[in-house]
Order: sequence, then structure tokens, then C-alpha cells
Amino acid sequence: MSRRHRYLSLVSIATLLAALTAGCSGGQDQKNPPSEHKNWILSLADSITDTQTEITSIQTRIDSLHSAVGDMLQGFRHINNPREVEGYTLANSLAGQLPLTATGLAARITEGEGFELLSALSGNTYCQLRAVTPAGSATTAVVPYDQALNYRHAGYNTVAFSGAAADSVGRVIALAPEGKVKIEFLQPSGYVASTLTLPAARQKAIAETWRLYDAQSTAEHLELKVKMLNRKISLLRMRLDNGDAGNKTDR
Repeated sequence: MSRRHRYLSLVSIATLLAALTAGCSGGQDQKNPPSEHKNWILSLADSITDTQTEITSIQTRIDSLHSAVGDMLQGFRHINNPREVEGYTLANSLAGQLPLTATGLAARITEGEGFELLSALSGNTYCQLRAVTPAGSATTAVVPYDQALNYRHAGYNTVAFSGAAADSVGRVIALAPEGKVKIEFLQPSGYVASTLTLPAARQKAIAETWRLYDAQSTAEHLELKVKMLNRKISLLRMRLDNGDAGNKTDR
């Protein structure tokens, strides 16, 4: 699931919580007959039970993801380089290979747990990458030449890509058959400045990095969802308590 879809699912839950909050301001409408009130109480109780079941299911998945992340981290190391702004997580197989000084592609996970593609091209310039595979293709966002994320030195151009588009490129690479990934280095006009068939070992390292990132971000999203569902239960119980109190007063 992409971060955008994860975000939209959380927005839907937040919208529901807002509606529930608004409904907690008073008890059951006094004009409703007893049978309707009883059905309303039962529906709230059912909603609480269903939400608790959903939380249990999600928590099981979170536990599984945490276990998978722990296993995957055995193949990674955390790098702290005083010459760089922040540390990052890197596949063991890529240790000592950054920064890139020749045409190539690598990946790492930033301190903020974001997926980042690091690329370099000798003898030409570019600002965008496209990965073409039998599983599909994906293109990064454009990173303009700025001598920061896109810089040139000693005859080669290095660009760092991140964000949702870079995530999509990582996913396409991870899903591709071994040795079947072609990287296109694109200029602002869309012209293909050069191509690279990604070596199988490098493809594997990028795929493993993306899978680790995806597992971590999915677990984080689900943990936030559990918090919102617990809030939903609290609001449902508040409405249930208010409704019961109003019904007892009528008697």
C-alpha cells in the first residue's frame, strides 16, 4: 500500500472519529421509541466489538512486521559519517561503496526512515531516473541541478532521489526478475542521456532496502491506525454510556 493510500485510510478513520465526537454531546433522542433506542444501543455495542476484533487483527500483523524487520536488519548496518548531515541504514553488501564515483545506482534508508535512491552517471548529466522492468516501470521526480541533491564533480553527475516517486521505483525494482532491470538517466527534456542494466547483486541490495523500508513504514502506519481505532472505541463507549444514562432518566 502506498503512503498516499495509507494516509487516505487514516483520514477516513479521522473523519469517522470527528462524527462520533459530535454525536457524544447528548444522549439518545427522547422522541425515539424504546425499541429504536435498544437497537441503537446494540449497534454501538456491536461496533465496539467489531473494532476490538479489527485492532486484534492489526496488532497481529504489526507483531509479524516487527519480527520481519528484526530479521531483515541482520543484513544492514547503521552508518554515521561525520562528513554527512545525518546517518543512514545501508545494506551490508553496499558498505564501502558510497558515495558512488561511477555510473550506478544504490539505495539507503535515511535517519527519518525514508527510502532514498543514490545514483551517478559518468560523462553526462541528468535529473531524473526511470526503472524499466518486466514487472512494469516507474519514474522518480525531477531533481534540478543545485549542487546539493544534484551535483557534478570530476566528470560525473550524482543525484539523490526520495519521496513517493522514488518509493515506486524501489518497489518496481524489488518486484522485477533478477537481472531484468534497466535504468534510464533522463534529462529535463525527457531525453535518455544513458542507460544501465542493473547488476543482479545491486538489484538485490536495492530490493532488500526497499522491503525493509516498506515493512517499517507499514508497521508505523498500522500503529497509528490502532491508536485511532482505540480512540474510536472510547468515543463509542461514551455515546453508549450517555445513551444508557438518558434512557434510565426517562424511566
